Amino acid sequence: MYSIETRDLTKRFVRYRGFLDTIRRSGNREILTTLDKVNIKIREGEVFGLLGPNGAGKSTLIKILCTLILPSEGEAYINGYDVVREGQRARESLGFVTTDERSFYWRLSGRQNLQFFATLYNLPQGAVRSRTEELLDVVRLKHRADEPFYSYSAGMKQQMAIARGRSERSGGSLHGRADQEPGPGSGKESEEVHQGEDRGGEGQDHLHLHPSAG
Repeated sequence: MYSIETRDLTKRFVRYRGFLDTIRRSGNREILTTLDKVNIKIREGEVFGLLGPNGAGKSTLIKILCTLILPSEGEAYINGYDVVREGQRARESLGFVTTDERSFYWRLSGRQNLQFFATLYNLPQGAVRSRTEELLDVVRLKHRADEPFYSYSAGMKQQMAIARGRSERSGGSLHGRADQEPGPGSGKESEEVHQGEDRGGEGQDHLHLHPSAG
């Protein structure tokens, strides 16, 4: 079984010519194919990068894998779970990492942010505290953990996003928004997050999908 697998995955969008065409659903429309029979097989432990220009369909693929939108044709699986028929199980098997800073609470500290998002995963309070400290150690932000999020550098915010995506020890992580450059050493630290996870539990696969405007 693959960590992520797609079979002839296709996504089409309807582009109407104008507002009245949208209301009338007239034939004056254009079909835009953003994914055309995409086949991907990613094994446990692999780091897989998506490269392509803007509009190539990288974000569309990630949205389908995260069960945010439905494919037009084909199939996609996360740890063997069909993203359409078994969306809840698929979501439980991954953590989505976005570098959109607005998704954090800027006035809360880094530690408080991680504790808050871990609580949303329904972890017991004892597990929330221990998991937060573990992640802060791995991303090397424990010495700044009690400072407000807005005071962090861009690289530190990205490390916080990676830590948040690993809050539940999910089966894999999907990383979006590679249009922001990582800080020096952040790639190495990102890898260490998942190496640390490998030491922390049996059978955990740690997958990154990095869409990049190449």
